[in-house]
Amino acid sequence: MNPVEMSSKLELRASLGRRDSLRSTPAAGSRVPDPVDFPYHGSWFEKLVFLVRVAVLAPSTHNSQPWRFHVEDHRIDLLVDESRRLPVADPDGRELYLSLGCALENLLVAAERFDLSYVYELIPVPDEPSLAARVLFGTVGQPTTFRDRRLYDVVGDRHTHHGPFEDRPIPADLVETWKSLVVEPGIDLWLIESRRLRDRLSLLAERADQAEFADPEFRRELADAVGRGDFGDTWPMNWIGQWAIRHFDLGGTLGRKEAALIQSAPLLGLITAKTNHRVNQLRAGMVFERIALTATLSGVRLQPISSILEVAATRDELIDLTPDPEMIPLHLFRMGYAEPEHRESPRRPLEDVLI
Repeated sequence: MNPVEMSSKLELRASLGRRDSLRSTPAAGSRVPDPVDFPYHGSWFEKLVFLVRVAVLAPSTHNSQPWRFHVEDHRIDLLVDESRRLPVADPDGRELYLSLGCALENLLVAAERFDLSYVYELIPVPDEPSLAARVLFGTVGQPTTFRDRRLYDVVGDRHTHHGPFEDRPIPADLVETWKSLVVEPGIDLWLIESRRLRDRLSLLAERADQAEFADPEFRRELADAVGRGDFGDTWPMNWIGQWAIRHFDLGGTLGRKEAALIQSAPLLGLITAKTNHRVNQLRAGMVFERIALTATLSGVRLQPISSILEVAATRDELIDLTPDPEMIPLHLFRMGYAEPEHRESPRRPLEDVLI
């Protein structure tokens, strides 16, 4: 590291240490950095930290934000934050690596917005899976055909939609656009418009929610996340929610609600892969975030449907419904039109994720 970058790094570390520096409130949690603030004439460290600020706005399972970033010279390492694992809901880490893939996609979207070139490698050190990806940056990059430059502008607008969708079909040209965004090898996207299949999946989701909430360990893990404020509610609501989840089996109520939400969706998406390994999990997360951002440009909202894939029995039934039973489901979500929600998920302070 040269002296200029060392100086920039020390100054940033000092600012991160101040209590008033980056501990943003939930209301500010999802604001994408203003492009005019990009440090074109700054050090590489300053440029890459700016990209990290965009990466951390990615979606993640239960808003766990299981990532850390190491910035060195022209490189960013994307790392697993082991303290953010969800061993009950996500025992094999599939959702964790999907979340990391979403963060990586945001990183690359930001790099293209500011004309930086890059090359990246997934799981660059096989014996070190906690190093999820390594990205090397340069100047004067060529944009890809599948990352619209406008995606940067909606990184902060993209959010998980928790309510029903409008009774409004999605145009065929948008469906074809989303299919064209899947460029990663070994990854497929199945978009489900069939009412019969949506009804079947709504029943699977209802059963999966009931199975998960019947497990006291699952309720404990979810209650801990609510109590930490991961979902952005006020302290009293967090306390009430944590207490209720710990002491009551809400699976029936929440399962029926999720089933109704799935039935309201004009379209479901399922990302699959030929093999369920870390690289494909990362690729699936990249594809999902790319679709989510592109959909946001057209006013389409998304919500993951996690429970079906978290419960072995319902996951196996889902596989039987897919066009190719040899493909492994990695991520399921619903899509539709809706007014934007104004509730923003809190984000971890930058000093917590930059190492």
